[in-house]
Amino acid sequence: MTAAALLFALPLTIAARADTISERQLSADYAVCLGRLTAVTEHMWLMQDPLADALALRRDWVKALYDATRLLLPGDTPLREQHMMLRIRARRDQEQLLEAGAFSKDSRRARMAEATATRQLFTCHQLVTR
Repeated sequence: MTAAALLFALPLTIAARADTISERQLSADYAVCLGRLTAVTEHMWLMQDPLADALALRRDWVKALYDATRLLLPGDTPLREQHMMLRIRARRDQEQLLEAGAFSKDSRRARMAEATATRQLFTCHQLVTR
């Protein structure tokens, strides 16, 4: 390969690598948000919140985005497993916050849990609406 060919190929290789890293991070972010939104949707259904169905649509939208970015990871099984673990942890953590916010006898703890849960959901909404 000539020096000129290497000179032209190097930026393309670097750009392709940056795109792969970006896709991996985006997929991980969607996995976390999907876990959080799943927990909130289930909590809202249990609390018979009339907005649960609207949030379920948002969750389905994030799931579609997650599936689309996950498909860009060609056969990377360890990464797919890591994203599944991120999703499960985010769901579990969000469930704990929602339970503490709804059922804690300590009003300070309940307010802090609700504020944290809301802040985490806000980052997910920003990710989807950017």
